[in-house]
Amino acid sequence: MTATTIKELFFKPVDRPIDGVIKADDERHLQVELDEYVITREVSKGLGAFIDAYLHNPTANGVWISGFFGSGKSHLLKMLSLMLDGDKRVSSEQPGEQSKRPVEILLPKVEDEILRADLKKATAIPARSLLFNIDQKFDGIGGTHEAPILEVFMKVLNELQGYYGNQGYVAQFEHDLNKRGQFEAFKQTYERVNGRSWDNDRDALATVTKRSFAKAYAEQFGGSEDDAIKVINDAKDSYRLSIEGFASRVKEYLASQPPGFRLNFFVDEAGQFIGQERSRLLNLQTVVESLASATDGRATVFITSQADLEGILGQVKFEQADDLSKIQGRFKTKLTLASADVQEVIQRRLLAKTPDEPEQLINIYEQERENFTTLFRFSDGSIQLKGWSDCQSFCGLYPFHPYQLSLFQQAIQSLATHSIFEGRNMAVGERSMLSVFQQVAMAIKELPVGRLASFDQLYDGINEVIRGDKKQTMVTAQNQVGELELRILKALFLLKWVPQFKSTARNIAILLISEPSFDIRAHEQAVKDALINLESQSYLQRSGEIYEFLTDKEKDVEQEIKRTEVSDSEVIKALHRIVFDDVLQSNKIRFADNGNDYSFAQKIDDGLIKGKEGDVVVNLVTPEHPNYGSEAILHSRNMGGTELMAVLPGKERLLDQIRSQLKTDLYIRQNSGSEDETLNAILAIRAKQNGSRRQEITRLSEEQLRMAVLVVNGQTLSVGEGDPKTRFSKAYQELIRSAFPKLKMVHGPFAGGGGKEQKSSRAAERRCAGAQV
Repeated sequence: MTATTIKELFFKPVDRPIDGVIKADDERHLQVELDEYVITREVSKGLGAFIDAYLHNPTANGVWISGFFGSGKSHLLKMLSLMLDGDKRVSSEQPGEQSKRPVEILLPKVEDEILRADLKKATAIPARSLLFNIDQKFDGIGGTHEAPILEVFMKVLNELQGYYGNQGYVAQFEHDLNKRGQFEAFKQTYERVNGRSWDNDRDALATVTKRSFAKAYAEQFGGSEDDAIKVINDAKDSYRLSIEGFASRVKEYLASQPPGFRLNFFVDEAGQFIGQERSRLLNLQTVVESLASATDGRATVFITSQADLEGILGQVKFEQADDLSKIQGRFKTKLTLASADVQEVIQRRLLAKTPDEPEQLINIYEQERENFTTLFRFSDGSIQLKGWSDCQSFCGLYPFHPYQLSLFQQAIQSLATHSIFEGRNMAVGERSMLSVFQQVAMAIKELPVGRLASFDQLYDGINEVIRGDKKQTMVTAQNQVGELELRILKALFLLKWVPQFKSTARNIAILLISEPSFDIRAHEQAVKDALINLESQSYLQRSGEIYEFLTDKEKDVEQEIKRTEVSDSEVIKALHRIVFDDVLQSNKIRFADNGNDYSFAQKIDDGLIKGKEGDVVVNLVTPEHPNYGSEAILHSRNMGGTELMAVLPGKERLLDQIRSQLKTDLYIRQNSGSEDETLNAILAIRAKQNGSRRQEITRLSEEQLRMAVLVVNGQTLSVGEGDPKTRFSKAYQELIRSAFPKLKMVHGPFAGGGGKEQKSSRAAERRCAGAQV
């Protein structure tokens, strides 16, 4: 049968409901999710590594699933949870068919026989899966939130056992009753006395139902109602959540199950929840480690993240390096979903054809193969994007071009980095790659076979989740520009922060190609004319041959400055210049007792910046020192008498101010001379502001040196909080006396300047020692 429209090519209706975003707590369409799940080649490799650890390595009880936005991490997490849960059953949508275990639907999709056998063995182990989105679970928890990840884990464990998850002390009360075999009896008494169920009333126990609780408790256990209220108040006041307590509860639960039973925690969006908060990282680390030791590997934690572990944690500082290595050790199994996985899923789930290679598409490819190579050749130094490699590739991806998947992936990653999308985590949110490509396929399904999807159409797939304040230009343009111009704006909006793609007129014209046989020269000329019109209306700016979509430039510049990288060594050098050259303005110590000058080494956070190790030392300790805040450690390391330690105050972090100043200065230098007058005007304002910031940093340095704690030989000096030069001059005297304690026995100055003072002093000390003998 010959297809006339694009939709007739597909094996399944392209407009059928496909939930592109899989939610952990949504079980309405499990049958469809299982039937349509695609186990890609890369996922198969990852599953092999996981199953090997699950079956044979009980210490590797952490699995980290990472990938870019919309790559299918949540879907994989959900499928794993369904496979491993021994009690889960999925009702068939076919009349008369019995329910099945999810693994029975998924196993036939695994092509590797060895992997399929191992999966069957693993899924035969009795287990329970706890699948949850940690951000959603956390929103509903009361408490202090000092250990948020632990709180969520305890909540889902309580809910598993039928206890009240939103208030830990209520759940603990229920657990204690249950251990004594009195919980069910209490619930029956509560319903009999109050005419309502305990499960429905316990959420308001702290307020309106407290008296109802007291009646039931007094009835069940005796005593007065006032005594009962005291019981629940004491339970609330004494409740403490701890890692040990949680691990003990898991161990207790496992002990009540059949031998070998496993409890698996599947935590969606954990990477975003951790974010850059070190406390949450440590909280996750301790949860995983405690589960490992307490359960002998019978509890596994699976998490998903929108980046790899290092990306989520950011640039880990020295003091966090050990934390990172520990958490990486716990998540020994890492599954990464790459762009190849997404392409395979889109091809097999959305774009599968009947037959695999329709004759019409074969003919089109054979006729246009050379033309395709010419049409889709990006030039002018732009990134090289692969085309269809052969007829099979063309039939598999039609009506899309391979470049669209990789370029769109880069586009949504860059847009998310610039906070373009709605939602707490500024991700794509309600869209996945699959759902975006489906929307485009649906938009062109009635077109004749041979027409192609263009890159600009992908914008419509994410339009709904773009923040309102970020698409004002696009909203305005819809009523002011023509169709071709609007298509150009959509494409350039997607690519605004993809610097590898050079947005020349030629490359933009390629993005808009929607059919193989047309007048490409006329198309390119129409694009050039549209670009001129858009530039004249200030929708675009042109830099040489490159066109860029214009947004709120002030905000853009500020975000780019924050992302500019400056090394820690540059920051330290700047701090050194400000403190020692601009504020203290001295590289020698004049010792009042003998009139000699002493050179001194200059350190910051124990790192030598200037001078020699043998000299006396002035060591500036900042809040970024690994032992900052540990006074005992700092003082003990200062013992010995040859170092003056100056500990800066923790408030108004000086290094952060210096970092901002250096980033702004570097950004201005990197971007000066631009042909964009708007940017130049902004940079001029930033340069003026940065000059004022430099003065403010000097003032802040003086203020911090006024308050810095000065320590010599482990003892804090009493030199007041006056002028920094005066304070340090007094401290220098104590430093020399501590470094050369026998100089007081020598009278008069010693000859030998030019850096030989210390040698002269030590020689004098030796002579004094000999005289004493």
